[in-house]
Amino acid sequence: MNSVNRANRGQVLIMVTTSLIALCGIMGLAVDLGWGYQVKKSAQSAADAAALATAEQALQQVGQASMFSCGTKVTCQAVRSCGSPVPNPPVTNIDYGCLYALQNGFSFGGNNNRQNVTVEANTTTPAPTAPGVFVDYWATVRVTEQVPQLFSAVVQFPWAKASSRATAAVVDSPVPGSIYLIDRQNDSGPNGTGVNLSMQGGGSITATGAVYMASTSSGNSTYAGHLGGSARVDAAYVGIRGSGTFDNPSNVTPSPTGGLPDSQNFKDPLTGKGQPPPPTAAQAPATPVSGGKITGGHGNSCTTLTPGSYYAAGNNGNPTNNPISITGCVTFSAGAGAFGNYVFFGGVNFSSPGTVVTMAPGRYIFAGVNGPQNSVYSQSNGVTVQDQTPMVGGNMVANADAGELLVFTDGSYPGLYVPPALAASNFQFGSVSVQMGNNAQSAINLHGLNVNAAELPSELKTFAPTVMWQDQGNSKVLYDANGNIDTSCAGKINSPCTNNDPTVTTNGGNPSTSMQLQATPGLHLYGLLYQPRGAALEMQGSGLVSTPMVIITGTLKMGGSPTILQPLTNTGLIRRMVALVE
Repeated sequence: MNSVNRANRGQVLIMVTTSLIALCGIMGLAVDLGWGYQVKKSAQSAADAAALATAEQALQQVGQASMFSCGTKVTCQAVRSCGSPVPNPPVTNIDYGCLYALQNGFSFGGNNNRQNVTVEANTTTPAPTAPGVFVDYWATVRVTEQVPQLFSAVVQFPWAKASSRATAAVVDSPVPGSIYLIDRQNDSGPNGTGVNLSMQGGGSITATGAVYMASTSSGNSTYAGHLGGSARVDAAYVGIRGSGTFDNPSNVTPSPTGGLPDSQNFKDPLTGKGQPPPPTAAQAPATPVSGGKITGGHGNSCTTLTPGSYYAAGNNGNPTNNPISITGCVTFSAGAGAFGNYVFFGGVNFSSPGTVVTMAPGRYIFAGVNGPQNSVYSQSNGVTVQDQTPMVGGNMVANADAGELLVFTDGSYPGLYVPPALAASNFQFGSVSVQMGNNAQSAINLHGLNVNAAELPSELKTFAPTVMWQDQGNSKVLYDANGNIDTSCAGKINSPCTNNDPTVTTNGGNPSTSMQLQATPGLHLYGLLYQPRGAALEMQGSGLVSTPMVIITGTLKMGGSPTILQPLTNTGLIRRMVALVE
């Protein structure tokens, strides 16, 4: 028995020693893997941040409206390492990405020459690392680091490589809402200071998209939303910034969501796009209107007007600066398949019952009035203003042509060609007044810009599907030339610079910043109706209005008529954004 025990002595020590070697190996492997995973995770964070910064700076340089072009404001390059040291302050948008990688702990030659950061960028689409994603600009960042090994070094693998890759891109993102009310709590309007929405009587809004309200007003005297009587709002979603509330929230379905942080949904969705450019002198040559009246034919004998810059003139040919009166049957057309350009100085009145005006696809600029007593666009009872896309079964359908863009402005619209005969004229901002009766002869049926139409000028594509545009200069809030709210005075979006332009005037109690759309069954607008912050839209009247329309305005006043905002079946409003696509 003792001899057997002597023979087994030492076996436990051998087994323990062998186990310790294996255990140490497993522990070493776990340390190697854990360390490598941690480095890779940090590298991924650096790659994400660097790619986003590269693309975000590119978007800031180019903006919402301009085309992305390599070497023009943005940098394109094949795979290349970041510089050492990284320029600070950055020079190119790629320098911004390299700087963000550095701030996250990674750089070319960093950590004792064990790190590398490379950036590849271009305007090609789709991005090579994200097939199927169509982009305006993309940037791919690769971050690597050589990680020393413990256990693996024993088996002749002293180093491991942690590598991460990320691609960020400037992409088109649809704007999701049906109504954007962008006045804030300090903005004064016809509904009162800080009121986004005011509804009375039996009026109602049914929006298939979301409703966003930017005012934080709440309390016994002022609310972001005022609903009097049985007025109600039904929408896919109703969001209110900060502390903003309704005075009658039970009349809102679904219940409004308050307390939301400031985001793009509460800012002007057209921020950074600038304004739709006007036509050139060659596109709209000077065209005086003798007597200030355009009298069309009747029935099928319509008078066709070709592109031009129209203004009222006396018998002597000199401008009168009065509004142009249009009656009878009139068609604006540049010819089949063409996109027309029209400018009307002094405003236009469609006031004679029985008038039928047909607008072919084109850009229509209503360039101011002579003094504050006129509307820049006026349409009265019994008048039909229509385009070439007919209704189907009583409903609006998407247009296949380029559509129409109506711009309401003054004689100083940036880039506007003013005929020499009007050089001494002073055309000011005027209100828009569509006061139609509840009859079959009263109608406005227009379609906004269609980005998919080949004849649509490239400079207007970013503004699709706008059908009506109010000049950003016609507002109490100051916009800059790029279409951004000017905060240089107080430095805050809630208290921006005030527009001190004296031509932004009051007209018989209705400011020039006001747009009145008499809400009758004949109101049909397919596309986006845009007004800047500080402007007001009023929809009144009787009869159901059901139309595919998106509204952006400062404040909205409604009464009497139920309004249904249907979804657009054509391409909707698009805004550029930066996103990680890989």
